[in-house]
Amino acid sequence: IDYSKLQQHRENVGTVGELSAMQYERDRLDALGLSHLIDRIEHVSIRNDTLGYDILSFNEDESERYIEVKSTTTLFETPFFVSEGERLVIYRISNFFIYRIYNLDLNTGNSNLTIIECPADMDKYFQVTPTQYKVSPK
Repeated sequence: IDYSKLQQHRENVGTVGELSAMQYERDRLDALGLSHLIDRIEHVSIRNDTLGYDILSFNEDESERYIEVKSTTTLFETPFFVSEGERLVIYRISNFFIYRIYNLDLNTGNSNLTIIECPADMDKYFQVTPTQYKVSPK
């Protein structure tokens, strides 16, 4: 396995998925008559990838909407990983959403999207299983 190539592919899928979600948010706000907020949508993961979400947008009532994008070129059912920081944010921040982008075409950016409101919909769509432990010297 060429791990460098695999990592590059994963990063590309993530970037294309986040850009697709950004465009979805622009279109969503415009359709809601909130075009004055479009320029305030922020792709936060570009400047800081440790916040636990990728995009800061807005809800219908103009409150902040925190979006974590999880993208795949395959099916919705494909498992994905969340960091411990992301998991904590899911349960601590209100107005948090996972945008599950799947069947993503890397050439066109076309995809399917399911929006999961967290934490309410987490159990409806997903089983969360711990897969790693951090081990530190005493």
